[in-house]
Amino acid sequence: MRRLLGLLAALVMSIAVLAMPEPAMAGVGVLKIKSAKATDTTPGHSAQIEVAAASDYGVTELVVRLHLVNDRNIIATLNTDRISGTAEDGVWRSTETVTIPDGRVEIEVKAATGLGGHLGYVSAGIIDNGRDVRLSELTASPDSLDSEHGDFRLTGRLVTRATDGTEQGVGHHTIRLLNATQNLEMGYTITDDQGYFSAAAHLNRAARVDAVSPADAIYRTAKIETVVHYTALATRLTIEAPADGGVVGKGMTLTGRLERQSLTGEWSGLSGATVNLSSSGASAIDVVTGADGTYSAQMTVQPGDVYWSALFLGDMGASGTYEHSSAVANGVIVRTQPKIVDLDAGPEPAGRGATVTVRGHVVRPAPAGGTEPAPQAYVGVQFSADGKKWSGPSGFTLTDAHGAFSLGVTADRDGYWRAFVEKDYSYLAATGPSDYVDTKYRTRISGLNASPEPVRKGRTITVAGVLERNTTSWKAFATRSVKIYFRADGSTKWTYAGTARTDGHGRFSFGAKASKDGSWRATYAGDSSYLAVTSAADHVDVR
Repeated sequence: MRRLLGLLAALVMSIAVLAMPEPAMAGVGVLKIKSAKATDTTPGHSAQIEVAAASDYGVTELVVRLHLVNDRNIIATLNTDRISGTAEDGVWRSTETVTIPDGRVEIEVKAATGLGGHLGYVSAGIIDNGRDVRLSELTASPDSLDSEHGDFRLTGRLVTRATDGTEQGVGHHTIRLLNATQNLEMGYTITDDQGYFSAAAHLNRAARVDAVSPADAIYRTAKIETVVHYTALATRLTIEAPADGGVVGKGMTLTGRLERQSLTGEWSGLSGATVNLSSSGASAIDVVTGADGTYSAQMTVQPGDVYWSALFLGDMGASGTYEHSSAVANGVIVRTQPKIVDLDAGPEPAGRGATVTVRGHVVRPAPAGGTEPAPQAYVGVQFSADGKKWSGPSGFTLTDAHGAFSLGVTADRDGYWRAFVEKDYSYLAATGPSDYVDTKYRTRISGLNASPEPVRKGRTITVAGVLERNTTSWKAFATRSVKIYFRADGSTKWTYAGTARTDGHGRFSFGAKASKDGSWRATYAGDSSYLAVTSAADHVDVR
């Protein structure tokens, strides 16, 4: 067998070279194994092993060893000499030869670098004298499944070609089974003496199924696929609510039935299935259908447009996947009167053209008295320059489970902001208090740079940047004072260093003596028309 394998491999004479990662070694740099190969890959021939490697500290020693893939028995361990390049980037060749065996041989390399760095044995390449194999006759039986019949069997054969051209089975070899559509392992099996295999499997949806023969010391890898079809059985769902509707805080009974349709078209109850019941004003609950597919549940009525819905997602576990279905019951409108509290608009002052955030809470009467948060209330925001004539809305949002809302709007001028609740199936309309916001033009400091970096102690550091303002667009902000601050490394305090003034292009520059490592930044204080701004910090290393 091994002699036959050698003859086949001699025709192939291929070698796979694997690029290795670059393992970092603290204090001694990085070593990279770039490639590893044999000077002759023919089985039975003598060859030397060549390794290309690089290290920023230089390779001082390099050793290779060979073993068959998945077999830790060492075939040979060989020392090497550098034959070209440098110790930092060169090629090493084994000082002895080794007889190249049949099969797939793994080359491993260990090395040492300058300053005592070491890299233990790592895989660097494969001398691929393995035999080609082929998976054939992959069959799924049955090849068409449904929601209630998801079990099937995969059969096939693993073969290799003999020297006379005929195919022969490969026995006692692992075959992995994969659901390629969902990228899931389905298990594995072992071929018999003639290379045949058979394995049971299960699917709950259509899939491409792969059989894979993993490579080992003798054989290369092989794969074959087949498609298994799947029919998700149709379902239908009903839901009924009391004709007189519900009352806030009171319970009412919902009933219904879940059915499934067989492949021959008959409808019947689907038992043991989970149905989700919910409404726009109440928390969802899950119920399980009985033997005839019916269900019944007590639901507490909450404020809101009470449209009761039932949903079956189709997941029936080991029994397979059914098609989704849903139903909606007639509803009863139950509204409550909300109230807006804790309204706040900010920041203040705000930059013109920037975002103002309007925040607050919406509450509603609680069944036991007092108030409670009003979730899912539809809240809008309006603006008024004089607090009398309102425009908008400038946007809408929904309150969260705590009745809170937050909505960003654009601040174009000074004025008042207020929130209101839009009338819907859950809530009556309501208008809240207003909050006045003063606006100013925005400013920014761009391109701040402290240089040179690094700088010698006692030399001058120049802190420079550009101050800009935004009235209708970003433009240079001339003849304005910009204060320069310094913070030494390890300190949390910014110390005033001096003041610069912008030129006609908004540029400013400030010189300071370098004394210690630290960061520099610039600040414009703003005025009645313009916002203050602080630049990003720039660090300087002082040596």
